[in-house]
Amino acid sequence: MKEQLKEWLATTPFFWPVYALHYRVFHWFCLRRWRRAGCPTPPPYPVKQQLLRACARKYGLQILIETGTCHGDTLAALRDVFEHLYSIELCKPYFELVKKRFNRMPHVHLVLGDSATELKGILDQVRPLKRRLLFWLDGHYSGADSAKGEVETPIFQELDHILGDEQTLSAVIAIDDAREFGGNPNYPSMDELVAFVKRRRNVVTVSVHTDIIWITPPGLNL
Repeated sequence: MKEQLKEWLATTPFFWPVYALHYRVFHWFCLRRWRRAGCPTPPPYPVKQQLLRACARKYGLQILIETGTCHGDTLAALRDVFEHLYSIELCKPYFELVKKRFNRMPHVHLVLGDSATELKGILDQVRPLKRRLLFWLDGHYSGADSAKGEVETPIFQELDHILGDEQTLSAVIAIDDAREFGGNPNYPSMDELVAFVKRRRNVVTVSVHTDIIWITPPGLNL
């Protein structure tokens, strides 16, 4: 019943005012509870969304490219920060749900497919815009109700597209769920990931904080 109500609400003009109020209250509650617990890993999603928002505003990042749309909560939280937001989702039910949710927002662009292959098309689309990019890579298999591509996490394929494109030289790349890299046998280790990145773009910095792997260009300190 709750999901049906959310789906219906998403088709009405009331959705975004209700969402904005809910998000403020939920964010405050999550942040307060997380801090009281000693800031454990992983942090709640509103904390990560706030970090992405702060990063975009501090460094003038104008386009968000996300892999793994899920319910579209990150898009919703950051919809007022970026000129354009692109997101790739492999699970068709998720894609259709989020498509309804954002049908009134032409600056939110949704793609159905595997980020291992679809990311290149988005990079081709944004090239003429000549904007600074923020990548949020979260396109992994996350259980029975999600979809799985050829691998559980297509992180190497995603990074290959990004780091092989000259327009991303000033981009920031944020990879979610840092704890899985070395803690999950279906993920590469941190050493493997760093080696992969450095072979393609040796000048970048790779760091980890708040359960996010950050790949940043020279001269940019998070």
